[in-house]
Amino acid sequence: MIENAIIIPFRGLKIDKSRLKRDLPENKVESVLVLLTERLLKILNYVKYNKEVFILSKNSKIRLRGNYQILIDEGEDLNSSISKVISKIHAQNYIIIMADLPLIDTKNVEEVISLVRNKKAIVLVKSQDNGTSVIGFPKSFKFPFVFGRQSSKKFIQNFKNLKLPFVVIEEVQWSIDLDTKKDLREIIKNEKVPPFLKELTIDDQYE
Repeated sequence: MIENAIIIPFRGLKIDKSRLKRDLPENKVESVLVLLTERLLKILNYVKYNKEVFILSKNSKIRLRGNYQILIDEGEDLNSSISKVISKIHAQNYIIIMADLPLIDTKNVEEVISLVRNKKAIVLVKSQDNGTSVIGFPKSFKFPFVFGRQSSKKFIQNFKNLKLPFVVIEEVQWSIDLDTKKDLREIIKNEKVPPFLKELTIDDQYE
């Protein structure tokens, strides 16, 4: 059995980042999505815990730099996709990480895994606007997935209703996701921002 299964949803360049595509050229958004996913794969290499990394994608031929296995996305939406794939992976713990987190690093991922392991609880990391950037949980915990707008509020209410133990990491810098041009402007103020995002902003003069 896998100790920690890390799942990164990559639902395809035509599905992901629809809001960002309203603000930036589509070819730029596609490039950023790939680079952010590859950056996440790179930092996961250094996570000290035993793990297997999976990319959840509708495209079985997707090619990204990094170490991962492809899981075929068979759902109509992200929540049904994750539900289906969870049932097929036998792991002690599951960690679902959104790919569009420009400031996440290895220690952040290790913090989530450590809390899941030691607290025997669900760990939910909030993004801005009450979204969900990361969620981790032991295999024995069953609850509906409700990713989308205001998802952290919905998850927390479900945990309470089901009387499941949980830990919430409130919005922190590393949990900010890249959904809009406004997010991009905030993210590039951070000294840890990946160079390709700074270059994107400067080159295209989005200010």
